Amino acid sequence: ISYNGENILIKIDADTFANGTTKAVSGTYNINGVTKSEVKEVYVDGIGQSAESGMVFFLLNSGDIKYFKLFNIASAFNVQNKTFTAYELKGPSNVVKLYSAEASNVTGYHTMLAAREDGKFYNLNTYVK
Repeated sequence: ISYNGENILIKIDADTFANGTTKAVSGTYNINGVTKSEVKEVYVDGIGQSAESGMVFFLLNSGDIKYFKLFNIASAFNVQNKTFTAYELKGPSNVVKLYSAEASNVTGYHTMLAAREDGKFYNLNTYVK
């Protein structure tokens, strides 16, 4: 993920990154719906057990979160304009940090946790649509 002075961009090498996933297409894509000035941190991770569960999360300075699914072409990706759109994650607020988490008693289950300043956590798997 990079910034070219005007747009936030993501570069995808489908052969390396997608590990054979047919829904990924190599290229550099604009990311709409989020601006550099509002982003505190960016996380590239996944939720669930699928090899196609890759997501990009933007922790915003406001404590809110925006995201898009890397392989959900229908909802987040505009093929004609070669863009992804980041959507607001409804529910979590006042977030200060995101963490990657693996379940200890379930093989392969993965999620992202959002920590609030008051010590409470959100499991983002319950909020992502």
